[in-house]
Amino acid sequence: MRLTIIFLSIFISSVSFAQKRPKLCREGCAPYVNFFLVKGDSLLPITYLDKNKPNRVRIVMDGGIEKVKHKMVITSKNAKVTKIADTEVDYWVTPQSEICEMIVDIKTFEDYQEVQKVKGKEGKETKEVIKVFPPKTYMVGYERFASR
Repeated sequence: MRLTIIFLSIFISSVSFAQKRPKLCREGCAPYVNFFLVKGDSLLPITYLDKNKPNRVRIVMDGGIEKVKHKMVITSKNAKVTKIADTEVDYWVTPQSEICEMIVDIKTFEDYQEVQKVKGKEGKETKEVIKVFPPKTYMVGYERFASR
């Protein structure tokens, strides 16, 4: 009886830990991307991609860089990636091998600042610049997906 209770408590704690997602950060975080597969009107997490067939992939970026002038560049050495003309974040990805690697680069055209909220005197929160990133190309995402 005690053994089953211990196993159940370990299982429940591991499941609750695995389900935690990073909170959405609008200011002060380093940018990151999420990859979704578009099926009809639904956005699904990518489990695999269809090999040698175009897959509609949506790349969603978060982390406070939305207000900075930038251009998102998607590259892959074992897949063909083409941007869909009607949208800004949807791409046709056609894997050519069993593993499809996708790299997301952000090319900025102005300074990007990492900001942190600091409690000052009288309890007011002010924003303090931690680091200034000059205009360059930054890699913000890298994922490997299986293709069948």
